Amino acid sequence: MFDKGFYSLGLQHKWQMTGSERHWLIPLKRNTQNEIIRSLGRNDKLVIFRSNPRARKLFSDLSETMTARLVTRKIKGKDYQVLTSMIDPLRYPLKDIIGLYEHRWEIELGYRE
Repeated sequence: MFDKGFYSLGLQHKWQMTGSERHWLIPLKRNTQNEIIRSLGRNDKLVIFRSNPRARKLFSDLSETMTARLVTRKIKGKDYQVLTSMIDPLRYPLKDIIGLYEHRWEIELGYRE
């Protein structure tokens, strides 16, 4: 689980490729551009992100596009969106991803106290 300040397609790609079954989950930064390629449900989408030339220069094995799962969760009336590399909805049910995000949120609230 990453903080949105660590958003980087290159970093997420490198994290995922350095081991088997390594995944990431990160809150979506505002104004992040993506393209929906498939709807998995009302609050569950597969999206594509395009990497920029600078990122591909820094991370030589980074492709031009990266697929991720975009999950939206309403908390106290406000929509929160998270990205994850756990794109298979059968293997990684929406409720499990939401549970991970809620756990991450509780940790963040603990730091604020």
